Amino acid sequence: MNGTIQCQACGKKEAVYVIVEVGSAGVEFRCCADCWKKAKALLHNNGTDVHEQLVACLRKSAPRVTDGESKSIREHMIDTISAKIKMMSSPEFIDKIREISDVLVMCLRHDGKIFTCGCGACAGEAQHLVNELVGRCKLAARRGFPAVCLGSNPALLDDFAFEDVFVRQVEALVSEHDVLMGISGTGCSTAVVRALRRASEQGAFTIGLCGGDGGDVLDSARLALVVPSNEPQTVQECQTTAVHILCDLIEQALCSDGDSSEPVLA
Repeated sequence: MNGTIQCQACGKKEAVYVIVEVGSAGVEFRCCADCWKKAKALLHNNGTDVHEQLVACLRKSAPRVTDGESKSIREHMIDTISAKIKMMSSPEFIDKIREISDVLVMCLRHDGKIFTCGCGACAGEAQHLVNELVGRCKLAARRGFPAVCLGSNPALLDDFAFEDVFVRQVEALVSEHDVLMGISGTGCSTAVVRALRRASEQGAFTIGLCGGDGGDVLDSARLALVVPSNEPQTVQECQTTAVHILCDLIEQALCSDGDSSEPVLA
């Protein structure tokens, strides 16, 4: 337990959840998974939704503002934090992140490559994930992990419709040992959906990262992580958080010594 934060409820276990304490504005309450379940059960027994309680506390603790710009700033932040609280308080969401990280780790351990694709703002997130893997997330020094972002190659667009620009690259580059992660804010990007389906046909493992109701990405990927929001900007910000978590988990799993200047793959 050295160097870890202990649960403020039982004091015995490592804290893994951070909760804005209801009725104590601005105070963070850190607890372990067991105490979080008890707190959730208590609130539910009282007929109170945990997420609504925490968001209500956020609104109560936020400074009062009257001008439109300040209200927009505050509401934008509350929307993002609200979605992240939903993510944090959902065991299913956390389990899905762990499952996806396990797949990515297994792919890299067996000499596979991780491919990503996305349209619009999600193209930036697809590149972001690759940058964290080829470059680094938290570890100061490690070898780069093999990852490639499929781009909207102008040369391909001369001969193929945009909806097929990723499919053509999947056909040429992705093998049965690889993983393709398709990123879409709404889950309705035709180019991403077609790429996921073709990658699956070629034997690759497919993962979707999306928002809203998951759209067609949810049905086209073997695993899908759906951000609980319909707001495009909120979905994008939460996807960035998910990317950071996944890259951190990959480094933890594949590098045997996080403090070593020359990490060795485990």
